[in-house]
Amino acid sequence: MKDEFFIGWSNTPGRQTRAFMALVSTVLIAGLALLSAILSSTIRDPGHSLFGSSGLPQVVQDVTLAGTLTFDPYPIIMLPPDAMHPRGHGVLLTGEGKHGVAFDRAALEGARVEIKGFLLKRGTLDMLVVNGSPRKIAEPEAPGRPQSLGRWRIVGEICDGKCAAGGMSPGTGLAHKACANLCLIGDVPPVFVSSQPLEGQQFLVIADGRGRALDHRIRDFLAMRVALEGQIERRGDMLVLRTDLAHARRL
Repeated sequence: MKDEFFIGWSNTPGRQTRAFMALVSTVLIAGLALLSAILSSTIRDPGHSLFGSSGLPQVVQDVTLAGTLTFDPYPIIMLPPDAMHPRGHGVLLTGEGKHGVAFDRAALEGARVEIKGFLLKRGTLDMLVVNGSPRKIAEPEAPGRPQSLGRWRIVGEICDGKCAAGGMSPGTGLAHKACANLCLIGDVPPVFVSSQPLEGQQFLVIADGRGRALDHRIRDFLAMRVALEGQIERRGDMLVLRTDLAHARRL
């Protein structure tokens, strides 16, 4: 058996060297592909963009929802229980563009209504972009009592609910901060995207200590990794974090 040896001036490596280089290259390429797959699987789903460069919807899922309308901390229609949502299902409401809804609260608080629009969906987060005004379909209902889940400290990101639900891709992260600020200035409801699931959910509605909409200070914490503390309550299948932004911490 003849051993191969290196010849510095030769442009042709030996057969054993070629086989070794082919093996190393194959392992390296396969390893990098596997590493890419593992890293990409840990990235949060950015949602599906529904808007093209013209600003008009490309994919529109038109729906008509019927449920109980509430306004605290933000406009929400609570759908009755069904097979998929045995506790009922909460859907946040927003208007077109970077604007929230402008309903007559005095006339519609707690009313059973029918609302039309197109649905943005990401995971357990649903937001209806409303088209037109709600239509009353029944007498007002007494709202169900929220279930307290105790006091929690959670880490994640505050986002505008519309882009986080799929209005933009990715709709989260520091690059989206300016857009998120404009949405919140226009009264689009914010959401908290937890870094870890809480009671099986990563998306929480956030409110102040009285259960009402957070004030302008929320914009100082948008699109950043933050830690919030407060009481969490369940309304239907929706989790609401009641927090004080004075104790919020950037991480």
